[in-house]
Amino acid sequence: LHDLAQDGRVLLSHHTLRREVHARLPGLTELRDLTWLDYSYPSDLADDGSAVFFAENGEGGGRGYAVYLRRTDGSPAVRLGEGAAQALSPDGRWALASVNYTSDAPQLTLLPTGVGEPRPLPRGGVNTQAATFFPDGRRLLLAGSRAAGATRTWVQDTEGGDPQPLTPEGTRFPLSARPISPDGQAIMVRGPRAEHLLFRLRGGEPIAVPGLQAEDQPIRWSGDGRWLFAYRPGEMPARVDRVDPRSGRRESWLAVRPPDPAGVMAITPVLLSADGRSCVFGYRRVLSDLYTVSGIR
Repeated sequence: LHDLAQDGRVLLSHHTLRREVHARLPGLTELRDLTWLDYSYPSDLADDGSAVFFAENGEGGGRGYAVYLRRTDGSPAVRLGEGAAQALSPDGRWALASVNYTSDAPQLTLLPTGVGEPRPLPRGGVNTQAATFFPDGRRLLLAGSRAAGATRTWVQDTEGGDPQPLTPEGTRFPLSARPISPDGQAIMVRGPRAEHLLFRLRGGEPIAVPGLQAEDQPIRWSGDGRWLFAYRPGEMPARVDRVDPRSGRRESWLAVRPPDPAGVMAITPVLLSADGRSCVFGYRRVLSDLYTVSGIR
């Protein structure tokens, strides 16, 4: 309700909120629409760009949301279970989801992408906000906190056992990011002052990553470990750069935007394959209709 005229007419608006997904793929001249239901949120892209793992976080996903795996060739999505999407395993056999995501105690669960049974993982009192697989597929990197504690990163074995702290409090990484280097020996996180820090898992002090600014959001490492891909949420189009984490050298890589920009509020997240050639991106769209209503008594 916006206004009421003296003659009794009413000014109303109706808003439709959606989340959509598109892919920019090698060999195609146009974007491919991978949107499934009403609020598709992509969280991970297979290293070879062949499949995207996403959640339906709106009415279509149900009260507990739902997670899906969809080939980027446009074939129908396959529902894997309930929850919010986190990450795909390197071999593609498992998908990690947060079940009861909207509660105070979300449960990380491994869902098989083929034959198998779901495998809930011990929480250890950690409220996980983001999670991804190590390149070996046997460990998980989590960003989350315990009660009364600040966010930090944790490591957890996929075969069981509670999460163990890895970096100091005040460090984190966002949902859909791939912060672990391909050799599994370094992770990139945000520090307490939003700075980008590189932690070597063999020890030593964290290193500030040159070439990245506070407004940048890292996407992933390149498959050869030479580059970090990053973009700036909120830009239209979304411009992806690659950054040399040693020298700070920065190069423009690609730019993506929805084919129809009407009502698009933000492009996020942006996902890339290991070679950076396949790109999947999500965005939120709000469309509004304005009505005048008469005859209300």
